[in-house]
Amino acid sequence: MQRFSGPDWTQSGPNILSDRNLRKVELALAEGWVCGLHYHHGGGGGNEKVGVAAYPEYLAYVLAAPPGDLFVLWSVANLRSQGLLLAEARLDCGVLEPRSLLSQDDLDRIHQYLAGRNHEVIAVALASGSTALTVLTADEDFFQDVVELAGSTSNTGGSMFVFPLTRDSCLIEAKRPNERGEVPRLGSY
Repeated sequence: MQRFSGPDWTQSGPNILSDRNLRKVELALAEGWVCGLHYHHGGGGGNEKVGVAAYPEYLAYVLAAPPGDLFVLWSVANLRSQGLLLAEARLDCGVLEPRSLLSQDDLDRIHQYLAGRNHEVIAVALASGSTALTVLTADEDFFQDVVELAGSTSNTGGSMFVFPLTRDSCLIEAKRPNERGEVPRLGSY
C-alpha cells in the first residue's frame, strides 16, 4: 500500500522511535508524566489526547499508531523546571478534600491566560485510585472543562497540572515511522 511509503517519505525526518527520542521520553518519564497530542496522518479526525506515566505504556501506545502519525509531547517535569506550569496541585492524605483540586488563584491564572488571543492550555490529571491520566485541551470557550476536571480529581491522592499549549516548550514533535524507518515529509493532520 502506497499510503505508508513512496517518494514523499524520508528517513531523515523527525522519528518518534529514534534512539534519541526514545531516550528523551524515558528520562522524562523517570521524573513525571508525559502528555500531548496525537495527530493522525491524512487528517480527518482531529487529534487524540495522550497521557502516560510509564515507559512501557508509552512505547505500546506509539507502536500501535499507524505510520506517519504525528506526536507533539510535553514533559510535566521539564515544564515545571522551566517555570511554565500555570497550575500544579496534588491533594495529599490527611488533607480535607476541597471541591476543586485547583485553588481559585490557579483557576483565575488559567482563565486570564486563556483570555489572550488564540491561547489554549493542556490539562492533565490523575484521580486517586486510577492509573489512567485524563488529558484535555481548552481555549477560553472550554475553560469550564478545566474547572470540571479539577473538581472530578479533588479526592485524596489526586494530581493535576495545567500548562500553555505552545509547541516551543514541547519535549518532542516527531512522526511514527514505517517499517523502513521513513516518515512523511509533509502531510495533512
